[in-house]
Amino acid sequence: LDRSGQPELAQRGLGGGPKAAIGDNMHDAPVYHRGATFAFTAPCRATGYAKFDIPTDEPVKIIITGTGPEGAGLGTSYLRATGGAVDGQMKGDLEVASGPIVFDVTGQEGGSFLQITETVPCKGVEVSVTVE
Repeated sequence: LDRSGQPELAQRGLGGGPKAAIGDNMHDAPVYHRGATFAFTAPCRATGYAKFDIPTDEPVKIIITGTGPEGAGLGTSYLRATGGAVDGQMKGDLEVASGPIVFDVTGQEGGSFLQITETVPCKGVEVSVTVE
């Protein structure tokens, strides 16, 4: 935490160091494995990425929980390492009040990615991601 009690920039997914919970692009995305949990502030008017190293075709559940004021929302996609959503796994403009966003998916050859952004108007959504 910084002096104001807020997470350091790197922990908020806003860059600034090797401990960033999400990357600004697929190349810089930190890698997570089954059992991981990580948190950050959703990027506003930008996109963040996290990479998952799950064996190819192995089932995995990714649970994304957002907290924020009324009307706050997230846009998310589960992507192949080669680009493109996996079998239509895109969930956009979902209000955080409607509950967690869950992807029941499988590991992809070369890894897979979570792409996430806060929908506008941005309200400072705090995000927690669990990989089961």
